[in-house]
Amino acid sequence: MGALAFCFDDYLVAANDNFTRLTKATKADGNVLNFRYDVDGLRMETIKNSTGITPNLQFAGGVHTRYVTSATEELADLDGNRAVIRRYVAGPAIDERIAQVDANGAVTYVHTDKQNSVVALTNATGNAVSRRGYGEYGQTSATQMAETTHPFGYTGRRYEAELGLYYYRARWYDPELGTFLETDPIGSLDYINLYSYVGLDPMGKTDPSGLQNYDPVAQRDAALYTALSYCKTEACVREWMDMHNANEAREAGIQLGFVPWGSAFKAAQASVWTLGWGSRGMAIESRLGGNLPLFFPTIDKFSRGIATSIKSINLNARTYQNMSRLQGQLNKHVDAVARFAGGSGGGQTIRNSEIVARELIVAVPEGSLNAANTAVLNAARARASEMGVTMRWVTVK
Repeated sequence: MGALAFCFDDYLVAANDNFTRLTKATKADGNVLNFRYDVDGLRMETIKNSTGITPNLQFAGGVHTRYVTSATEELADLDGNRAVIRRYVAGPAIDERIAQVDANGAVTYVHTDKQNSVVALTNATGNAVSRRGYGEYGQTSATQMAETTHPFGYTGRRYEAELGLYYYRARWYDPELGTFLETDPIGSLDYINLYSYVGLDPMGKTDPSGLQNYDPVAQRDAALYTALSYCKTEACVREWMDMHNANEAREAGIQLGFVPWGSAFKAAQASVWTLGWGSRGMAIESRLGGNLPLFFPTIDKFSRGIATSIKSINLNARTYQNMSRLQGQLNKHVDAVARFAGGSGGGQTIRNSEIVARELIVAVPEGSLNAANTAVLNAARARASEMGVTMRWVTVK
């Protein structure tokens, strides 16, 4: 299938029609931007004016910007030589940044409103170096966004100055139109318009994942209350603040008692592995009994004291033909579950004292198991057991 194209006044946007991800933008001035995504669906690199593709499918030439993430939060930008351009200090809520440190060590402090929109930047002496204002749907002047090297703006999302668009993880957003450029990959919760942004409530809601809107003030308050109530050390507080494990932030969304209407979910009744990562994760989580709200940290299901994390790994993907990468991904999931000591999200709180056991369920495609990856799975299960986590895998059509 070919790329799906969208035409605008000054550029052509081409998106992968299987994953609805923006992969290329050709501007009227001749500049071309290419975007690469990691296995979890997050943007990992932007390449401007590449000169071609290498034999190992990398972009040659051009200006490269790589993004370093922890969970879903971007921690640093690197250049093509992997030198640090700037680093970010994350706050307690998703898309909240406290400061930026450039390659020379200069610190810029970030000031935000209740929606985490960046409204001012100050230097180390407290003097304002930038002020920003936004329209209801994030409209702002290109001059305001271009006057600083801090790339985050409306609702704390990254602004692609070359295109005048915001990157909302699962989708791209046009503040002038007030809509996403791609349809909701998981279908609509209760809106007919699949391009709609936050159900026409931009003053009260945000949509950091591009999959479901939520109240940023309530989420931040819940995170901070939980951290201060149950944590006694700085390390513990930081653990509580990590409300946005990469897979939860993208794969969650089905809350207890809710069944989405989207055609993508209906298609998942046939095979989830043909879907994009957002729809696939939601469908698998639903099938395996996920019952926690969007953005709940680390786990997807809590029943009878058992804290369960549900992950999906496509063993047929090229990434997981490398057994070291598979082992690393499994270990990361095991470590997260082993560390889980309770959390809050979407109005629900689980205390450490309520947890009697920890479990990791890994969904893999039917027919994908072989001697090599089964050995890796068994090794991960043995390691998980030593850490107090029961790990099992299930095959899913």
